[in-house]
Amino acid sequence: MRMRQLPAMCLAFAIGILLASYSLTLIWLPAICGVILLLVGAGRGRVLLAWFAALLLIAWAGAARYSSAQQVDPHDASRLPSTSLTLSGIVDDDAEVDQDPQSDQPAAARFVLDALSARLDTREANTSLRVNGRVAVRMTLGSHHGRAAGMEGVPSSGDRIELRGRLERPDGPRNPGAFDFRAYLARRGINATLDVRRADNVRILDRPSLANPFAAAAHRLRQSLLDSARRIVPRPDGAILGGILVGERHGIPPAVQEDFERTGTAHILATAGLHIGIVVCLLTLLLRQSRVPRRASLIAAIVALALYAIVAGERASVLRAVIVATIFLAGELLEREPDLPNALAIAALCLLVLTPLELFDPGFQLSFATVVTIVLIMPVMHSRFGATAKVRPVGESVFDWARRRLWRGLATVALLSAAAQIGACPLVAYYFNTLSIVSLLTNVLAVPLVFVIIAAGFPTTLLWAVNPVLAAPGAILLRVLLATLHWIVHTFSELPFASHNMAPPSPLWVVCYYGFVWSLAWCARPGQVPIRLVSRRNRTSRIVAIGAGAAALALSVWSVIAPRPRELRVTFLDVGQGDACILESPSGSVIAIDTGGLVRNGEDDQGRRVVAPYLRFRGIGAMDAMVLTHPHADHIGGASTLLRRFPTHEVIDDGAPEGSPLVPRLLGQALAGGAQILVGRRGQNLDLGDGVVAEVLGPSDVLAGEGANNASVVLRVRYGRTAFLLTGDAEAPEEADILSAVRDVSCDVLKVGHHGSRTSTTTEFVEAAHPRVAVISVGKYNLYGHPSPEIVDRLQQSGAQVYRTDRDGAVTCRSDGATVRVEKMLP
Repeated sequence: MRMRQLPAMCLAFAIGILLASYSLTLIWLPAICGVILLLVGAGRGRVLLAWFAALLLIAWAGAARYSSAQQVDPHDASRLPSTSLTLSGIVDDDAEVDQDPQSDQPAAARFVLDALSARLDTREANTSLRVNGRVAVRMTLGSHHGRAAGMEGVPSSGDRIELRGRLERPDGPRNPGAFDFRAYLARRGINATLDVRRADNVRILDRPSLANPFAAAAHRLRQSLLDSARRIVPRPDGAILGGILVGERHGIPPAVQEDFERTGTAHILATAGLHIGIVVCLLTLLLRQSRVPRRASLIAAIVALALYAIVAGERASVLRAVIVATIFLAGELLEREPDLPNALAIAALCLLVLTPLELFDPGFQLSFATVVTIVLIMPVMHSRFGATAKVRPVGESVFDWARRRLWRGLATVALLSAAAQIGACPLVAYYFNTLSIVSLLTNVLAVPLVFVIIAAGFPTTLLWAVNPVLAAPGAILLRVLLATLHWIVHTFSELPFASHNMAPPSPLWVVCYYGFVWSLAWCARPGQVPIRLVSRRNRTSRIVAIGAGAAALALSVWSVIAPRPRELRVTFLDVGQGDACILESPSGSVIAIDTGGLVRNGEDDQGRRVVAPYLRFRGIGAMDAMVLTHPHADHIGGASTLLRRFPTHEVIDDGAPEGSPLVPRLLGQALAGGAQILVGRRGQNLDLGDGVVAEVLGPSDVLAGEGANNASVVLRVRYGRTAFLLTGDAEAPEEADILSAVRDVSCDVLKVGHHGSRTSTTTEFVEAAHPRVAVISVGKYNLYGHPSPEIVDRLQQSGAQVYRTDRDGAVTCRSDGATVRVEKMLP
């Protein structure tokens, strides 16, 4: 097990995958070079050259494996047209059920279907097509399908079912900085989704009499744990318990998830190495206390880990930790000492051979980068700061011994948390555009609580399923522990400096960072000899560390001092059926014009889902102004989240007295955050610096009785010879009022009023504005029929290029003061 060739082989396989992802035409390059070097090395007896050739061949194997994973079968369900159809197949796994936040009843079920046949909605009756492939299904449930009624309508693993819904090929990210759902599904071999709007559109054709008993037991255990967790602890702490025990995060309110993300403790809710380590410690301790023979206890622990891997969802972080733990347990069983780098390499190779696309999964990268950093740094930290680990001297009091052990434990947790943050921060910044400032302290307080929660959580939830009375003491303890954990995380997340938003660093900077940290840790590990006596390998490590550190520092300095592009950037975000626009001036001023709507019965909003990720992606931590064009929920629903997380200097609204009930709460929140409240009226100007001026064209007091839409705040933003006209939901009356009072409404870019409704964008208004570009913010498959074909035709007839967020995703318009360039997210 001491062979250290395995990490090199794993790295070569990963490089081959990266090479193939860059260009499939380069797949054969490492194979050809490898064969040539292998022949040269074998003929001359050069072992090192032959080993390098073998690594090239392994890289070719990785490239070939990636190429095979990218191929989609001609009969795959994703090749069917995006339409309503009837699909039959076999359920791949037990369904995951989402709870309704209001009634706490099952609202939707999600599962994966292995497709067998499809029947299209055509005039030919019973036209059935043979298909295959995996399809992600989301099924809306009625209240009568709840688990209390037995969940007869929800399929389970192995069921052969027929269901009717709308088949879609998932889009890529629809907004800058957004989650790539298509890539997430592709990494799991899924290329299509099916939305089933009614539970009675699902028909179970056959339930298998014989199923895999091990997998079936794991799925039943998972559901039992989740059900007991929800009953033992009230929401949201019960959902947090489910996340800690089995990694199920769907029931956790978005605001609570955001608290964990801001404090760097989100890993607590995603089963990974921390949880597996705690489970292994508890298992071995329990088995030893039960006087189970050593070999039997090790075998039982390995079986229990395999069961837990299925219970926890078989994610890459879980499988990595389970594989490594299993290798160590197997080493003890065979009385051989395992090697951690080799164990990590085996885990990575297993995952990449099975699913090469996992290499591009942020969770996979974070998992391995963090563990490698911990493995390299912890010995160095212990050698420098771990002097507290001494054996209790004879005669020392129990109190002093316990106090020393406590401090030692806290120091170990602090060092481990620090090493984990050092390993995770560049990838967190790259993928999630944020860095937690309070992560170290929060983890020191939270991780010991998690250990106790896991230790008490499993027996309590299992006992609750048998007899709630027996589980009562454990339930009380869990409520106290989870309430304490929730309070700690929420308190630290509310600190104004809890996290820092930053634009994603360059991939080269990330590589240089890890090169510097890992090489430096390798050089500084305990037992090193003086520098004059170092081996060639250690000297090389020092050279790599110095070079990588210098490159990372240079890239960091350049990212700060590099001149900003002198351009006005206006981004119309895709927030579904709503409006949200971010304006960034050359001077760095930022204005949010509307913030998207509410989702999930008001529990979540597009401010958190879409606008905040975009602001983090752009490295924006505060806003100069927020304009709420009018008090409709689809325009101001996300404002509360943004006001809470992004300090805002001014909030401008229409001042309408008949505003939504949301408005007083939002204005109170803005005042509490130190913002100035202004009422937008015609004639006002906002100076955004560097020649960018936003003129308020409407509303006027004359239209006070025309309804909220016709009191929309309308802005005309000028930069050089270019202009943007942003109309909110202004309809024909306000458009006519603006035309009668404002001399010039011409623009290069028009944000079309009221989502392209026929009540807006009159012929006279289009002729006066005469835009070159028209952007319609509209939701996909919305119920209102927006945009109106008449309005789209009118804009096109005027010579405008029409963009729609439902088809194009976010639309970004960039102006240098003379011309406007348009970029859209979706092809």
